[in-house]
Amino acid sequence: MKAKAADISVQAWQSDGVLLEQYCYTAGTVEPLPKHCHEEYQFGLSFDCAGQYHYRGASHDIPIASMSIIHSGEVHAPSDRTFLPEPITFWMMTIHPKWFQAASADLAAPEISPFFPDIYLADPQLNQLFITLQQKTDLQSQLERDTNL
Repeated sequence: MKAKAADISVQAWQSDGVLLEQYCYTAGTVEPLPKHCHEEYQFGLSFDCAGQYHYRGASHDIPIASMSIIHSGEVHAPSDRTFLPEPITFWMMTIHPKWFQAASADLAAPEISPFFPDIYLADPQLNQLFITLQQKTDLQSQLERDTNL
């Protein structure tokens, strides 16, 4: 008997070069994504499943509750997993490099695109900021959303 495909639920919203996504998978079979790259930086937070990326020429394990970091223009792919034994939830954020360049200009520094030497960060305070940013509600004003970002 063939295993049932996982159901995938995605919520996403975008604002001026920042894309926020929330993914929920049920248990079941999944198709691995091929290697690819994109102009934006990508940050991901897994809530209940260790992640894995093929990135910078190697396979990297990402512990649960750690924020993964993929640089702009870097070739990468998620794991080769084809079956999820349990449901998983993870949230992603992609940020156009212009955000980092604008931030450095605001600090009167040369325009830069940052380099993150680590593949992931295990920082509960950073995770909480990421969760706050992702929890877009209709009760928030545009100013509150912009401040969180």
